[in-house]
Amino acid sequence: MTAKKPTRHGHTGNSKNWQVHYRDNAAERAEKKEFGCTGVDAWTISPALRLTQADRMVDRLERLGCEYKMVNLNLEVTK
Repeated sequence: MTAKKPTRHGHTGNSKNWQVHYRDNAAERAEKKEFGCTGVDAWTISPALRLTQADRMVDRLERLGCEYKMVNLNLEVTK
């Protein structure tokens, strides 16, 4: 018999609850604006990732010198 929910014994598994928002650093964005590129200030959003995947992506973005934000999809934003 299989369980109806993936939660068994209090463990939810490796759920994909994280997103990484990223963009080029300020110097690169300014250079692109000089060449007439538009939309250079927009953030690119990754698909939902596991924590380890998001952490690895952040490591790569740090090496590239990009700006980034890690977002937990489980946290509710109240206005």
